[in-house]
Parts: sequence; C-alpha cells; structure tokens
Amino acid sequence: MSEQHEEHHTGPIKTPKQLMWVSLAAFVVPIFVIIGIVKLVVHG
Repeated sequence: MSEQHEEHHTGPIKTPKQLMWVSLAAFVVPIFVIIGIVKLVVHG
C-alpha cells in the first residue's frame, strides 16, 4: 500500500512571546492609524 505523509500546518507564530507582540501590535497600530486620520481631517 502507499504511505501517506501528513503535514501539520503551522502558522508564522511559533512562541507565546511572538503571540504577545502580534496581539499588542494588532491593538496599537489601528489606534495610531485612527488618531492620524482624525488629526488629518481636523487639521485639514
């Protein structure tokens, strides 16, 4: 019979520390983008 090779698909995040940084960036970056857009609209 044929042997099946099953790969485990893993994401780019390997450690809990990476998960923490990605979570923090996903929260902080949109806030800065929104603040920048608000300042652009109010100042312009």
